[in-house]
Amino acid sequence: MKSHQTFIKKNQLLKTSIWLGLAATTVPITPVWAEIEKIEVTATRRIGSIQEVPSAISSISSSDLDKMKLDDIGDLTGQIPNLSSIQPFGEGGSPFFVLRGVTTTDYTLTQSSPIALYVDDAIRSLPTLEIGHMYDIERVEVLRGPQGSLYGKNATGGAVNLITKKPDFEQEGYFTIGYGNNDRREAKAAFQTGLVDDILAVRVALNYVEDDGIIENKTPGAKNDLSSNMRAGRVSFLYTPSDELEAVLRIYKHTNNAQPYSVYSRVVDPSFTAGLTREGLSFNESSSQRDDKYWKNSNTGFNLTLSWDLNDEHSLVSTTSYDEAELDFAADDDGLEYALDEVNIYAKNIKQTVQEIRIVSDYVDGPFNWIAGFQYTADELDNSTVLYTLDDEALGFVDTLSSMLGTPATGGRGFHFGNFYHQERDSWAAYFKGDYQLSEDFTLRAGYRYSDDDVEVSNYDAYYGETTSEGERVLNVPVFLDAGKAENFTNSSVELGLDWKVDDKTLAYLSFSQGYRSGAINGQAFGNAEAEITAAKPEEIDSIELGVKTEFLEGNLIVNAALFHYEYKNQQFVIAEGGGFLFPLRNAPKSKVDGFEADMQLQVTETLNIKAGIGLLDASYKELEIAGTSANGNQMIGAPDVTANLAINWDVAYTDYGDVLMSTSASYQSKVYFTPFEEEALSEDAYWVVNARVSLESEFYSVGLWANNVFKEEYFVYGLDTTSTYGAHYFQRGAPQTFGVDFTYRF
Repeated sequence: MKSHQTFIKKNQLLKTSIWLGLAATTVPITPVWAEIEKIEVTATRRIGSIQEVPSAISSISSSDLDKMKLDDIGDLTGQIPNLSSIQPFGEGGSPFFVLRGVTTTDYTLTQSSPIALYVDDAIRSLPTLEIGHMYDIERVEVLRGPQGSLYGKNATGGAVNLITKKPDFEQEGYFTIGYGNNDRREAKAAFQTGLVDDILAVRVALNYVEDDGIIENKTPGAKNDLSSNMRAGRVSFLYTPSDELEAVLRIYKHTNNAQPYSVYSRVVDPSFTAGLTREGLSFNESSSQRDDKYWKNSNTGFNLTLSWDLNDEHSLVSTTSYDEAELDFAADDDGLEYALDEVNIYAKNIKQTVQEIRIVSDYVDGPFNWIAGFQYTADELDNSTVLYTLDDEALGFVDTLSSMLGTPATGGRGFHFGNFYHQERDSWAAYFKGDYQLSEDFTLRAGYRYSDDDVEVSNYDAYYGETTSEGERVLNVPVFLDAGKAENFTNSSVELGLDWKVDDKTLAYLSFSQGYRSGAINGQAFGNAEAEITAAKPEEIDSIELGVKTEFLEGNLIVNAALFHYEYKNQQFVIAEGGGFLFPLRNAPKSKVDGFEADMQLQVTETLNIKAGIGLLDASYKELEIAGTSANGNQMIGAPDVTANLAINWDVAYTDYGDVLMSTSASYQSKVYFTPFEEEALSEDAYWVVNARVSLESEFYSVGLWANNVFKEEYFVYGLDTTSTYGAHYFQRGAPQTFGVDFTYRF
């Protein structure tokens, strides 16, 4: 744990850095302000100003997404206080968000995150379904804290809601083309028009990204690692047959056929690697020998949202979505010349159905308003994992397993072990939330959610063996066959709150809320069905939060802040145990989180806008013991003590050809650990990442130069102990410096 003195020093450094960033603009504050645009959100399942919603919410608009070049769901990391991530699949894969210290390290493709991701109000329950949606976005809303009633499914840490642009009857469109380093080619476009006046409209959006990989592979003739080759499209229809009824149908598809993530192996025992290390390689280089690597994922689906005004006081909203998807990849899990550690994983035949219906009241003259709803989700998939260890003749492990078992020699190398199973989950929940206005200044809130989750795995097989030089698996020894397990989990969650409208510019609130994440069945069983096919208990959080939202300087300075305390039970996580031989799904029985966060937005002049945020955390385990080793009092996995973000948007000059706009954003994260034991070898020190963009903006076009990770920060976003499997620590890297140019035409 950090000392108190170190903590103070880091906070002083952080404050100094922020104020230096503000001072660097060298633009004086004047009274000639353009008031900050009011942001409307749907985080409470009602449309309202973000300043009037009594909870911690951040929103990133479409224009801000473009200015900060946020093209991937993982790019949200560092843009919001107390939001960071760990990324077991590297940049471009589904990130595991860390929100107020709450996260998961279970990289199994059958599990759900404790930070619920919604796209157009429909939850994405599996990691593969989270990829590929960040284009033609209206806004992104991040709800911090457990979502007890309205967004309560698997949302112990909070929820992220992506709202895509829906059609309108006014004809408009745009297209963007761009080019960057690593031979990055990108193009996106959208067009909308009315098909039937005031009744039917359509919007089409397309996205294309391809590059040659951001990690250079020094092996002669080999492709670079961590590349993109994505194509995505969305067709949306707006149907308004009357003033009372609106229907929005979105049909979408995306594919990505690229090179997979690249691992950084820090060799600690060269006896496993025949003396091989990373000597001669820079941080963002690999020497991967595997020539059959690939990453293939796809997602096809639809989303239908119906909004029906039943009468002047009640409306009904229905959200229906259906998805089919798959993810199949083969990766080099060591990034070195020998086949020390390789993996083939797939999640196929993925199907997910979501149906939610809610009724919303709107009693204009009454003190009481409410929302009541029902949510049903179902998903299923086939999952397989095959791990290849020390699978290289140069390492000397030939016929080793055959000799150990006393079976005829096969010429096989190293060891492989794998599993296969089918998983099905069904979940339903009913919820109610009401607000009662006690007086002109005080409002009482209360909510309740009941959840029922069924989880079943079947046809669970596991085996081990050797591999020939041609890649054929031989000596396949079954460990267990046709195993299975089924569990049912139920939960009741409540939330209570009291809001105080101090004046027209200030809202204060005090709330208690409970979060719930369904239990899960371990997808990493390879050696013993009875011991490893186990169920993790559901996660639960009790949260107390005190917050304030206020405006100053005639609405040109907005400051929102919150204090919170969590009692966290049964956090689900996976770490490598036994040096990488075991990956059990565990619960941390008790943890606690204390924290503070603040958002600020200042309209300095008509041409200069500054946004800043800071998050402070004390997240630690109260009760956790693994293999006789206590982690009590240790910092929780992936939970930094300090996060900060700063964004400056400045209209530098006006010309006959357009406005020159400069946008700069910076994010800070303090030290994190990738295991619960605060191991220095599996940690990442504090770092800053700075992005910048300069553009010429006119009514019809824009031309921009951009750079991400301007100062070439080198940092890890995930780590595992794999010393007993191939003598090294396993890391995933954050994205290196990227830069490029883009052109947009609007019509």
